[in-house]
Amino acid sequence: LIEPNYQVMVETAQNILELGPEYSLEKHRQLFAYLQIMQANEGDFLRGMDAIVFQYDQESRDKIDKIRSLERLTLLVALITVCLEFIFIFRPTWEQVGLALREVEISRRNLFKIFETAPAAMLFVDIDDCKIVRLNNLAKNLLKNALAASQDMNFAHTLNLSPEQFSQLWEKIIAGEILENVEVELLDKEHRGRVALLSANIISYEEKYGVLIGLVEITPQKEAEEILRKYASIDDMTGLMNKRSGLNFLENALENRSSEPLSVAFIDVDGLKYVNDTYGHEEGDAYIRQIAKVIQGNLGSHDVVFRYGGDEFVLILDNCARAIAEVVLQRIVQKL
Repeated sequence: LIEPNYQVMVETAQNILELGPEYSLEKHRQLFAYLQIMQANEGDFLRGMDAIVFQYDQESRDKIDKIRSLERLTLLVALITVCLEFIFIFRPTWEQVGLALREVEISRRNLFKIFETAPAAMLFVDIDDCKIVRLNNLAKNLLKNALAASQDMNFAHTLNLSPEQFSQLWEKIIAGEILENVEVELLDKEHRGRVALLSANIISYEEKYGVLIGLVEITPQKEAEEILRKYASIDDMTGLMNKRSGLNFLENALENRSSEPLSVAFIDVDGLKYVNDTYGHEEGDAYIRQIAKVIQGNLGSHDVVFRYGGDEFVLILDNCARAIAEVVLQRIVQKL
């Protein structure tokens, strides 16, 4: 009904635009005629639009009434379905859920028993603030000095790590990386140098996520390892480096040397055979120890001496030119 009026109005608007901006009496008359055409069609167009809107409004109301009736029917069907589901589905399922919850509780108790009786120190730590939520008796004994000193139950205060080092370790854990046997030093002012192997993983415990941490102290093993390393690298008689460790040190010094001078000297002491033959091997050993003491007492803090074998010694003089090295050797010879 409104299509003819709409087309006339569109064509008239296009004709008005085609008149252009220049003014003339003829254009003025044409513009007045076009405006009359627009006004003549405007009334019919608006009345047609009102009729269309009224028609759609009535149809919408009819559809809404149908939808409401359908909703009531759907709600009734849903209510009946829920009642049937409760009778035939939910009730047996609820019984199964109850059984599952009881099994979960039993598993939780068993996990707690494992946690308490584990042969290692066990801790459960809050993943957000690093506070220790639970720890077993072994962990209490292992960390008692650190926890007593900090008094805030923060796991970060039990390890001898800088804040940056602990942050790096914790970021690996919360990123999901499973840590196994990471060597850490425990913070213990009464017993320094305590070392433990740390293992960590994220778990859910008592309805919250946290970090399960295991600690196994290896301080005795590390001390035994240090003793073995010392015996493997130190000359028993003089306390100096032995030949093997001394040559390794010299090789590293030569490979990593900078522009600073490095002097190496070889000392062969005479008279050891005479002392052994005349006074016995005990005096000969004392003779070697005294020589080693004199040599070491005339070296700088960055210089190294090692026993090459018998009465032979090698000196490694760091940042020392040849002329200065000769002065050091003359001083040692004079002392000997």
